[in-house]
Amino acid sequence: MYHDIIPPGKDKSWSGLNLKGANAYKISSEVFENQVAYAAEFRDKTGREIIFSFDDGGISGIKTIAPILERYQFKGIFFIPTAFIGLEGFLSGTDIKVLHENGHIIGSHSHTHPTKMNRMSYEDIAKEWQISRSILNEITSSLIDYASVPGGWYSRKVAEACNGVGIKCLFSSEPTQKNYYVKRCLVSGRLAIRDDITPRQFENLLNERGLTREWLWLKWALGRILKLAIR
Repeated sequence: MYHDIIPPGKDKSWSGLNLKGANAYKISSEVFENQVAYAAEFRDKTGREIIFSFDDGGISGIKTIAPILERYQFKGIFFIPTAFIGLEGFLSGTDIKVLHENGHIIGSHSHTHPTKMNRMSYEDIAKEWQISRSILNEITSSLIDYASVPGGWYSRKVAEACNGVGIKCLFSSEPTQKNYYVKRCLVSGRLAIRDDITPRQFENLLNERGLTREWLWLKWALGRILKLAIR
């Protein structure tokens, strides 16, 4: 799980949400390309598939991310909060269409990127998914089957609402490879890549060695406890 990838000469406010929490998930294009290059070697050596996903719909999706991925024969999943389409720092409808036509997957990241989606009513959550999916369906001229939870505020209700509007796969922020179904919607975890991850830690994540995965899970679990505590 990534957010924005920042090229030389740009600061983190250039692409996507300009928030302290979001900025921790924005990394430089040099670091990102090194990670993608290593992932390509890992893929070619092991035959294992690696999925790169990107939240928030920042302009770096088409300016920085897609060219690097395509250089190493990868395609990404781009999760778009549709209320931000065309705003400064975010992808336009044309950008999203180009990404789709180039073989990347477009998914929903809700409509308005609500701060705490799991506290909303089922009806309001479903509306977020439905509006976003309808807009992206129209832009891409195809059905949108993927979504990711904004801010990591996942709950079963969020997944049920996703299922209710016809989305087939929902990505959370839990750093796990265990997948499960909520009705007909597959819920899948992701490994979050922050700006403080080292090359060794990234390699350990792919090779499943060391304690990097366990450390990510511990940080996620502590964050989850804090989120529940302030409900």
